[in-house]
Amino acid sequence: MSGRALANWCRWLPQVVAAVLVTVLIAALLRPDRSGGVGNPLVDKPAPAFALRSLDGVEVELASLKGRPVVVKS
Repeated sequence: MSGRALANWCRWLPQVVAAVLVTVLIAALLRPDRSGGVGNPLVDKPAPAFALRSLDGVEVELASLKGRPVVVKS
């Protein structure tokens, strides 16, 4: 490969690489999600039974809160 051809190739290489990366990124973003779920195996399923200690030291079971919104922070 001559010096001129090599210089020409080196000039276009970053643009070609950038175009390929942009194409792959667009294809990945437009591809539909194939996981079949929202990302959590418990979505649309009842929460498992558990008990936690509240901030004031009282043990609270999830079953005792049935029908009420619950926020659990770790």
